[in-house]
Amino acid sequence: MSRIAGHFAAAAALTALLAGTALAQEGEATPPADPPADAPTEAVEAPASAAPAAKGPTDVVVETSRQQYVAGDVVEIIVTNKRTAPIFLAGCGSFTVQLFDRESYTSLPTEQCVSEGEALEVAPGTYTLSWQAIGARGGEILRIGLAYGHGCETGRALTQARCTDFATVYSAPFRVGKKVDKGN
Repeated sequence: MSRIAGHFAAAAALTALLAGTALAQEGEATPPADPPADAPTEAVEAPASAAPAAKGPTDVVVETSRQQYVAGDVVEIIVTNKRTAPIFLAGCGSFTVQLFDRESYTSLPTEQCVSEGEALEVAPGTYTLSWQAIGARGGEILRIGLAYGHGCETGRALTQARCTDFATVYSAPFRVGKKVDKGN
């Protein structure tokens, strides 16, 4: 395979990962912390088909700070890198928010990217991203998808960073409900 064809193959693989059609998948996240006092108290129970399948070691985990949110809340997305080396995320569109619909997840529009940007290096430990839960999702089941590369060269866009491999991890399901008006 030529060098250019190799770059196109890497770009196609990353595009598929960011779109939520994982070529490789690693385990699932641990349950997030308790919701705040004013959040709905029912537990998020997703159908069995909505849960991510565990495959391989869970050396990179993505989780949200809670299982329940209301419209307008900021969802903290905690990435835990248990590897001994850094992982790399896309410089723009580092994660996807996915909606469970019947039997599968589909990605929702989030950050609008003009270009990929330089890959974001995440050292071993934890790193926090955020997403504003705009609009009530009517209690629909959501999750975060995080595609990453490892063994990558620094200072390049992820599709050009000559990563040794790519993988995708998913958070446990969570919900965004309507904001309760406590006025009146």
